[in-house]
Amino acid sequence: MDRLDPRDYGFSRFSPRMWHGMTFGAWCRLLRGNLRFVTRDRLGVVASVTLLSLGNSVLRGVSDAVYARRLAQVEITPDPVFVLGYWRSGTTWLHQLLATDPRFAAPNGLQVFMPETFLVGRWFIKPLLSLWMPPKRPMDGVEIGHDTSEEDEVALAISGAPSLLRRAVFWGRDVPGSRLLLSDLPAGERTLWATKWDAFLRKVQMVNPGKRILLKSPGHTVRIPDILARFPNAKFIHIARNPYDILRSAEHTIEAMAATQGLSSRRHDPGAVRRERYDDFQQFHEAFHRDLDRVQTGSISFLRYEDLRRDPVGELARVYEELNLGGFDRVEPALRARVAAIKDYAPRARDLDPALEAEIWTEARVYFGRYGYARQPAHAGHAP
Repeated sequence: MDRLDPRDYGFSRFSPRMWHGMTFGAWCRLLRGNLRFVTRDRLGVVASVTLLSLGNSVLRGVSDAVYARRLAQVEITPDPVFVLGYWRSGTTWLHQLLATDPRFAAPNGLQVFMPETFLVGRWFIKPLLSLWMPPKRPMDGVEIGHDTSEEDEVALAISGAPSLLRRAVFWGRDVPGSRLLLSDLPAGERTLWATKWDAFLRKVQMVNPGKRILLKSPGHTVRIPDILARFPNAKFIHIARNPYDILRSAEHTIEAMAATQGLSSRRHDPGAVRRERYDDFQQFHEAFHRDLDRVQTGSISFLRYEDLRRDPVGELARVYEELNLGGFDRVEPALRARVAAIKDYAPRARDLDPALEAEIWTEARVYFGRYGYARQPAHAGHAP
């Protein structure tokens, strides 16, 4: 196929995109300098987002007028707990399991897809979201909804802040504000990121008084210095996964996001996409391990996806103990119920091509050794 087709992932031309939650100003910043790359089949998306962004701007003005004073007084306390890990490593599942703890407040679908307007929009838009939002994510079929636990990276992107998700607009192009490391952004962009992030977290905290915020975003894995500057007592949980599964699944995710969220349907050279993915994977983990010594003892716990699938309750009990979170005995019944509800989910089996196996082994050799993964024979493996 020459073109990326959203219908291959359960999306139609009328399906909502994440950009539909943007205000007009945020939408204009995203498009600035990129309009010439929009393909004809995505002009309808551009028109509908533009129209809705005007309404979102009005809602934001109302929200600011009603809630600005209260939000200025909100304290985010205690410091949040962060789920870290590369894309497709199991961060979503881990985040959802942790969210069964009623002491945690994880941003939900309504909040991340309407980050600047949900405080006023929640009263009348929530009933409509189930009719408008796709029931599942395009890359893996995981259910999404107005009350499911979602990642704050979506909120950052929609609010107009620098975000890795900006890459989804025009895959293969250097979209401004989409750099992997915040340190590579101009000072003004870093300030914008911090301001938008803090504003969103204050909203989440305000509607969840007394709860500890629980956040998940692969991007946060390479933002430890920035996180600790804001939350010096933050807790971190890092999840690793077999790199064969991560890197093949990540390739599928890139295509799914480009097809459903992108404003260009042009398909890119698979070899170039794969090379970029390997470079990104290596830079990502180099940055993470370079900054690990900034995290104080007892504030980070490590686990592997395969161990979490084998014994989710036991692994999380260990995490709670290592991070001194306490109260696991009160969380365990709800956690077991959650595990039972999704026990039948499993990645699809897919053969691993010998050439691709050798390529992944070479490119991710450091990761294999660091997290204790062995080289596996070709023609065996899991799909996204």
